[in-house]
Parts: sequence; structure tokens; C-alpha cells
Amino acid sequence: MRKCIYITDDGWWDTDVTILPQIINGYEITVVVSERLKQLKYEQKNIRGVSKIIKYQTIYRNSDLRKIFKSFIFGMKEYVRQSIWKQDNLIVYLKNSDIAFLLLFSWFLPRRRTIVGIHDFIMHKGKNTSLYSFFYNIVYRKFDYFLFFSETQQNQFLSEYPGKKAFYINMPLKDFGPIMKEKHSPGSRVFLFFGFIQAYKRLDLFIEASQHVTSGAKFIIAGACNDWDRYKALFTGKENNVQCEIRFIANHEIAFYFQKADYLVLPYDEATQSGPLTIAYNYCLPIIATDIKLFATMVRNGDNGFLFHKGNLEALIQTINYANGISNQQYSSLVAGMCKAKNEYQKTTDFKLSLENFVKENKI
Repeated sequence: MRKCIYITDDGWWDTDVTILPQIINGYEITVVVSERLKQLKYEQKNIRGVSKIIKYQTIYRNSDLRKIFKSFIFGMKEYVRQSIWKQDNLIVYLKNSDIAFLLLFSWFLPRRRTIVGIHDFIMHKGKNTSLYSFFYNIVYRKFDYFLFFSETQQNQFLSEYPGKKAFYINMPLKDFGPIMKEKHSPGSRVFLFFGFIQAYKRLDLFIEASQHVTSGAKFIIAGACNDWDRYKALFTGKENNVQCEIRFIANHEIAFYFQKADYLVLPYDEATQSGPLTIAYNYCLPIIATDIKLFATMVRNGDNGFLFHKGNLEALIQTINYANGISNQQYSSLVAGMCKAKNEYQKTTDFKLSLENFVKENKI
């Protein structure tokens, strides 16, 4: 059986656990996962069918010279220990922000047998974006084969690197256990904003809408935030209709919030993939989202949710008021539409078949 060395990061683990079980019958899999202990998202590292999981743990930031040195030493040891240079090993490297790993693997991973997985080719603007872009470009130029988790990201990459070979699967749906869906009457439905809060996700619109709706809608904000005081100032007297859970939401808590909600709201200015969206799909939860490209392909207006124009507060308020007031029969129709969309979407998440075809086609 061919050996597959899968190099990843704690931040990508929720995707790893959905795709690796698909290939356990075709490969002997060794997982190498990087963890920053002060910002650990997934404490338990278990994947069905994978017995060998090697953890690289550190307390330092990516820019800390101590981490760069430690990462380099660890990477060299595993390069030797896993016999990465051997002719038959398949390497899948999920690109992350560890600068030492980026440079080390760019130099030492075999170009002809390495597939680089990319979650974030289209980067959200933020601190050190230019610096990371510089190092990422080294990886993009070095390797030939790439894996993406959305068609949008793949197409953008190939337009900038037309000589490369790539394939994509849609991000597998995320299941966090069974839910007992709460039932709410028209006029008292619950709208959920979920996930790590960043400026481009426009929580400000969600909060402002919650303060101006004319109906009896309820709102939940659940996720960690580094700038909560800025958002807290937007409440203008209707705090009682908004439940705020501003903290990291552990995996075992996620189902709880999705069972309480009638809609997931995604007022984002930009997105190329979305974890909360795949959770909503898994639970057949209707979605209210902006009309950006990704959401317009996933949310069919009036069928499994509603779209509104990006950045338009009045449109969001009107959409929430309408969604809150529809009959139970109309709401059930949205849920049925979401279940149908879920079944269609799952046909595009077959990692096993896509990987087999790509490896065979390119003789990797």
C-alpha cells in the first residue's frame, strides 16, 4: 500500500477529519499536524482509520525566531524519519502560516510527488498580508500540483499561475452531532451569526439590523472577537433581543446554537469558502446571505434562503422582517429546499475519487 504523508495545521483539522477517512483504504496515512498551544482550536486529534498522528507543538508566534528555529529542527527530523525522499511516497501539504515550514518544505519536499492544499489563496486583508504573500508565492512557484476547497479559489489561482495543475473539491459538510430542532412561531424566529468575528464578515450590519427590525425576531451572536467593544457600542436599546456569546465556541457546543436558530445570517463583504455555511448545509438550516459570488451559488433566493445586496443595511432589515414573518408552511419549504441543496452539494465533496483521478492523470 502506498504511503501518504499528510502535513497540516490545527486550524484546518475540521476539514482534515472529513476528507482523510475517504482514502484510508488506498493509502497508509501518516499525519503531521502543527499546533500552537496558546491558540489551540481542536484539542483532540483523532481521525477514523488513521493510527499515526505526529504533533508539532509550540507556544511561540509564527514570527518568533524561537518558533522558526524549532520548526526547522522538527521539519528536518520528520523529513528523515518519514523517509520523505523515497520514490513512492505521496505528500499532501496543507499550506499554513508557519514561515519556517513554508521555506523548509519549499526546499525539501519532492516537487513531483507533492500536492499543496490551499484554503486561502484569496487572502483577507490584515496584518502582515504582504509578508505572507511573499512567502506563499515561493510555494506557488516551486510546486506543480495543487488542491483547493472551492472552485472560486482554484480559478483565481490558475488565472495567476496558468502553468500549474490543480483540482478542487467543495469543502465537506461539517457535522457536530445530532440536533433536536427548536420550533419557533412566525414573528419570533431566531437569527444566528456564528464564527470568529472579523471586519469583512460585517457583524456591524447584523447588530444594527437587530436594533431596527420591526418584528419580534431574536438574535444570537456566537464566536470569538478581538474587538468586541467596537461592536458592543452599536447596541442602541434593544439588547434584550440579542444573545451574545463572545468567546471561542468548542466543537461540542456548536450543535446547540444551530438547533436554536431558524436562520444562519452571513452579511459578509467577501468570502471564497465558509465554515458556518457548511454547518448550516449539514443541518438543513436556511441561510440569509449577501449576494456575493460564493453565496449566490449556494443560496437560491426564496428556495433555501434569502439573498440581499452586499453592505445594504435596509435590505438586510427588510429580509429579516420578511423571513421572520413567513408561515410555518413557507419555512418548511425553505428547509426542504436546503435539504435538496445539501444532497446536491455532497456529490461535489468526493476527495477519494478526485485525488485518484488527479494522481493518475498527472502520474504523481
